[in-house]
Amino acid sequence: MVPTELMGHGTYGTYGTLKTKIPEVPLFFHKLYLPINLHFVIFLIFILELIMSKVCQVTGRRPMRGYKYAIRGIAKKKKGIGLKVTGKTKRRFLPNLARKRIWFGEENRFVTLRLSAAALRTIDRNGITAVVREMRTRGETV
Repeated sequence: MVPTELMGHGTYGTYGTLKTKIPEVPLFFHKLYLPINLHFVIFLIFILELIMSKVCQVTGRRPMRGYKYAIRGIAKKKKGIGLKVTGKTKRRFLPNLARKRIWFGEENRFVTLRLSAAALRTIDRNGITAVVREMRTRGETV
């Protein structure tokens, strides 16, 4: 039994300024209600992509640090006095990663991997079986 102070008012429960047509539903259930729809799921996947580490599962390529150079002047080959660096800004060079579903014939199933473009060429050259075997010897779960 739910305490009467947590019950909705009459046959309509209230949530903020909205009225729900759920009779006698405790108000704290309305606060726990989360509408799950397609946009919400896509948003969660987008957030997880931002949080997940940007590392290729096959080659181990990861973001590198470097600089963006601000330059001015005219190049010497264009009859100028040369290019001068006027500033350096730190930046990250991100690997070219993509999430790929690849058919793994030995286990009769699809394998989803986060791969760089170089890893795709490696899989084309060596085959998915050899690549998965090497990944498992490193201790990764596939």
